[in-house]
Amino acid sequence: LNSWAVWCPFCKAELEDFPGSFLNALRETARLEAIRDEHRLIVQDLAGTDHDFGGTTTAPYHIGGSDGAATSTTTEEDADGEFDEDALSFSKRYLTELGQDTSPGKLVAFISPRAFETLSTASTLSEYTQIGNPSATRLGQLERLYGIDIVVTNELLVQNNAYRNLVCVKGKAWGLVSQRNMELELQKQIAGQYWDIVWTHRIGVDILDPNTYIIVSSIES
Repeated sequence: LNSWAVWCPFCKAELEDFPGSFLNALRETARLEAIRDEHRLIVQDLAGTDHDFGGTTTAPYHIGGSDGAATSTTTEEDADGEFDEDALSFSKRYLTELGQDTSPGKLVAFISPRAFETLSTASTLSEYTQIGNPSATRLGQLERLYGIDIVVTNELLVQNNAYRNLVCVKGKAWGLVSQRNMELELQKQIAGQYWDIVWTHRIGVDILDPNTYIIVSSIES
């Protein structure tokens, strides 16, 4: 549950002069904050410490971003290296073995800005894309690799000096319930008239199937 309030020292007549643009700006600000809250809760719940260290034997699988090897302890996670193309190719392979549809467009990866940078500059990946689409690494235009859509985010959970990146099956890994409400009230006081604006956002996230996503740890610093 997230709430915030805005106190506006406008008199009623002033607000009535520009209600549309003012209220739309407030609504859009609140909507963007709500979307950010939903995204943060999703990626951090999927990678939460109550789902730690399944390795490659217990879902959700937990692997290292530099080699795709099983990550089964805090020490192993702390030692995980940079995120590269193996993180995606191994995640896709493990999801296939778990019986998921991993055809192009079915998977999405949430990765940190650092993970994206090291992925786009990986030497083997640069060689792989150089002929067909060199801008993918040269300009950082890496929106999809191996059929996996890539989303760069600052909201990932960080544990044991590692970002917990995620590779998920779209529409199967999590469920989201979201309720938003905005209330406006005119307050009349001796000194003037004021608007109170309160925005409330209630969110609930649950993991639907641990067999539909992979936690991929990579170094934070």
